[in-house]
Amino acid sequence: MSSSKLVLKKKELILVFIALSLVIVSFFLYRYLYKPYEPLNFYDYHGQILTFRADLREAKNVQVYPDDSTIFNMVMNPNLKNVTIVFVPSKDNGIVGVDGFEVSRKLAIAYNYSGYRIPIKGEPVDSYELSGTNDSLIIALIPPVFSNDTSVRAKNNVILISGKTYKDFDLSTIRFLMIILEIKLSDLE
Repeated sequence: MSSSKLVLKKKELILVFIALSLVIVSFFLYRYLYKPYEPLNFYDYHGQILTFRADLREAKNVQVYPDDSTIFNMVMNPNLKNVTIVFVPSKDNGIVGVDGFEVSRKLAIAYNYSGYRIPIKGEPVDSYELSGTNDSLIIALIPPVFSNDTSVRAKNNVILISGKTYKDFDLSTIRFLMIILEIKLSDLE
């Protein structure tokens, strides 16, 4: 009898070993095969978790003109007295409102963290032919109804955030915020 009891324990030990092996293999498959494709839509900004409406990895592919540092320096300029987020009223006011809120909220967080007290306001305009000044930045949200490209552009102290589709518009907005919040994907992966 004692030999059959010993065989039974060996079978149980083998089953436990197989089960543990499956758990370990599943973890590594998830970590190295699935996880890199899971949407990345949050960021820990100095202890504050910020969520985004779309994947940061996708937003990283949005074109920026002339470059990230120009955009960053325009927005984080210590000489700024105010920031105005503008839009031309259209059927896309809903998405403009959502993205405008996201920009103003996260920009206020970045300013607060940097010790800046810069007021941010929003207002409708008649046209996207705009010009800002060194102490008054304009951020223009250009929704799909008015846009033929997806990008973040800087010119004449104006930052133009545009997208050809609603998703592209969200991605452009997030790309702009990634620049301002200094989000580097290499830090997240």
